[in-house]
Amino acid sequence: SQFLAMSSPDTVFMADEFVERIAQDQGVYRVFNLANFSPVYLNTALRKGVNVAYYDSQNLNSAVRYMAIAFNVEQKSYSVETLLDPKSITNPSLINILNVKYIISNEPIPRLNTELLLESNGVGLYRNVDFKQKAFVAYEVVPLPSAAAVFQQLSENNTDYSSTVLVEANHDVPELEAGNYSVAVTKYSPNEIAIKAETTSNGFLFLSESY
Repeated sequence: SQFLAMSSPDTVFMADEFVERIAQDQGVYRVFNLANFSPVYLNTALRKGVNVAYYDSQNLNSAVRYMAIAFNVEQKSYSVETLLDPKSITNPSLINILNVKYIISNEPIPRLNTELLLESNGVGLYRNVDFKQKAFVAYEVVPLPSAAAVFQQLSENNTDYSSTVLVEANHDVPELEAGNYSVAVTKYSPNEIAIKAETTSNGFLFLSESY
C-alpha cells in the first residue's frame, strides 16, 4: 500500500482540550489516566510534552506493587489494570507523593482533594490540590529491615507520607528535627535529573521516580 503524504504530524494526531489545558502547565508533574484512554490519546499527550502515567508490562515490579497498594487492588504479574476505580483509593498520600497533579477520570475521586477543571463527554480533568512536588524533604523517618516490610507497612496504615519516609535499613537512623526546606528541579530529562535543595536541618530528600 502507498503512504499518505502528510505535511505535519498534527494532521495525524488528534487535538484534545484536556491535553491542551495540561500542556499550559510548564511544571514537572505526572498525569494519571483513570478513564482508560487509548494509546493514541497518550501519544497525543506526549507530543505536547505531557507525561500521562499508565500501566503496561514494562513497569518495574516494585512500582507496580506500590500502585496496587495505593489503589487497593490485587497485583497481577507485572501490570496493574489500566482501568482503576477512583473510589478504591484508601490512603490519598500514597497518590500525592507520586507527583500526580492532574487526573483524567470518568467520575470524581472521593478521597483526594481535587478541583474539576474541564469536563467533556462524561470525562473530567481534575487537579489534585494536595499533590507533592517531584522532590521534597521529609524530617520523619521509619527504618524497616526489608523491602517486604516496607510494602507491608504501606498496606497496613494510613500514615501521611508527605512528611514521613520509610527506608530499608537494618540499623537505627538518627533522629531528625523538623525544619524548613526549599527544593527545585533545575533539570529533568530521561537521563538526568538535577535538584537544588536547601534545608535548615538534616532530612531525607524524597524523589518521586520509579528508578
